[in-house]
Formats: sequence, structure tokens, C-alpha cells
Amino acid sequence: YFETLGGIIFCIFVVVYLVEIIATWIRRKII
Repeated sequence: YFETLGGIIFCIFVVVYLVEIIATWIRRKII
């Protein structure tokens, strides 16, 4: 159970991290 929960949390952190990188990249492209 804990391993699955940890995997889900890890995936969420990775997705958020990628979204932040993409958002920063888009801002640099626009500006």
C-alpha cells in the first residue's frame, strides 16, 4: 500500500515539475 502511495505521489511531483518547466519555457518564448 505504501509503495503504491509513494509511486502515486512521485508521479504527481514529476508531472508538476514538468508543468513548471513547460510554463517557464512558454513564458520565455512569448517574452
